[in-house]
Amino acid sequence: MGASPLEQGEDTMWENRVWTHILYRIVTLFHVKNQGLGPKLELTHNPQWGEHCRKEALSHAALVDRHLSDGRPWMLGGDTPTFADITLCVAIAFSKFPVNATPLDERFEYLDGIWKRWKARPSFQTAMRMAAADWRNWHI
Repeated sequence: MGASPLEQGEDTMWENRVWTHILYRIVTLFHVKNQGLGPKLELTHNPQWGEHCRKEALSHAALVDRHLSDGRPWMLGGDTPTFADITLCVAIAFSKFPVNATPLDERFEYLDGIWKRWKARPSFQTAMRMAAADWRNWHI
């Protein structure tokens, strides 16, 4: 995404940062600390490493929060989200799983703003309704 090569490069840079330093860390926390898929599937149980990953995710989330503190609505400052914003919102959503206990939107003011804008998007609301309907149908 991005209109120019510079914008495309910035989007790729921020998306990689968010994936590597926030989302991947929260996913690792889920798997190694909490054995999120259960002990039969999760062969690694390392609570210390999980806590280390949580701290790294929070540290980098603080960096992204500072980046957003200039009032920009999305990571690159445009009117619409980019891949970096999508990855950031996935990280925020995953951080909210109760077992992770690291809700980024509740800890960081500007991440909360992005999350609220993301949840207000009609496409997100439609996807959530469809997911809820699928979940109900699957469990009936």
